[in-house]
Amino acid sequence: MLEHAPAPFDLVLTDLTMPEKSGLALIEELSRRWPTLPVIVITGLAKTPELERVKAQGIPFLQKPFQPDQLVDRIRETLARAGLDTPG
Repeated sequence: MLEHAPAPFDLVLTDLTMPEKSGLALIEELSRRWPTLPVIVITGLAKTPELERVKAQGIPFLQKPFQPDQLVDRIRETLARAGLDTPG
């Protein structure tokens, strides 16, 4: 594997809670591999240490439940912040 090669995708959307790996562990792994890869976290948890870490690190997130237009807006904001074009 090439170190810091471009990611084969533009953005990752992950839940904070998953069966085999936490969202934070996934984000840390992605960050090591692709430091500039935008990530958005979704969660149904109201207040946890993990969510507080996401907030403290400035990682974009959405609280469940959310509307489709909220997801689209967050994706656009996140890609724009990363300097990537977003579809109109």
